[in-house]
Amino acid sequence: MKKLISLKEIESYHDEGATVIFVDSQTIITPAAKDLAEEYHIEFEERACSEAEWTLTETNGFSKEALVALLKRFLAETGNQPYEASYHESGLKIVKGNTVKLQPVAENGAIRSQEIVAAKEQGLTTNLLSLENTCYRERSGQESVNYILSGTVELMISGERLIANQGDTLFIPKGTETDWVVKGAASVFSTKVKEASHK
Repeated sequence: MKKLISLKEIESYHDEGATVIFVDSQTIITPAAKDLAEEYHIEFEERACSEAEWTLTETNGFSKEALVALLKRFLAETGNQPYEASYHESGLKIVKGNTVKLQPVAENGAIRSQEIVAAKEQGLTTNLLSLENTCYRERSGQESVNYILSGTVELMISGERLIANQGDTLFIPKGTETDWVVKGAASVFSTKVKEASHK
């Protein structure tokens, strides 16, 4: 069954604060609705499921009401966050990487960082780091796994120099003291994990 989106639906989406309307091959959008959506900066995004297939998921506990609540939460949360993200009621989160706004860690701006995931009950945090012509010493209070997204990082540990290039992964044990040296620019995806407590 085809779904019609008219001016009335666009006004309703706008009142709810929506910026995206999901459509499928069975959706008909009136020209006036397209114009109004453009005026309100609302985009149409095609989804894989048709309306009939989407409705089937409601029997698994994800109703239209839950979708609306989720969308409202998403809009409220992303308004105050330094990145755009999508959420699911299960806790799943998708951070849009190209929207992350890194915050300066050092006064000169040579080190910038932004936490994008914090699962505190698991003791896990994930940050994006940007390093530019800098060197700094880190003594890790947690184990960390660091993936070099771009550039080259030199690590000095116990007088030994190690090199990590784009695509390399660094595992740093808890309590390890390392000097990080970056000539040029580098980006790092860093995850820190607290040591599991033994009972």
